[in-house]
Amino acid sequence: MVTGGNAGLGFFTALGLAASGAQVIIASRSMQRNRLARELIEQLVPGSRIRQHELDTSSYASVDRLGRDLARWNLTSSSPTPA
Repeated sequence: MVTGGNAGLGFFTALGLAASGAQVIIASRSMQRNRLARELIEQLVPGSRIRQHELDTSSYASVDRLGRDLARWNLTSSSPTPA
């Protein structure tokens, strides 16, 4: 998981992880920017396994929601899953 993975250093970290074959979760406040970053990474790294999640680290509810979603996602799967 890369927080702030939709821009700057976070984006390039997510891109590098995806290029190395890792499953990547982009988590930040803007779902629109997350989606754009995910789509760009998918274009640059065909077959990449990218998810996106809204996350505001200053909000307990947002962090809790991410934790619950992580618990229910099958992160060991080798096939990409919808974001």
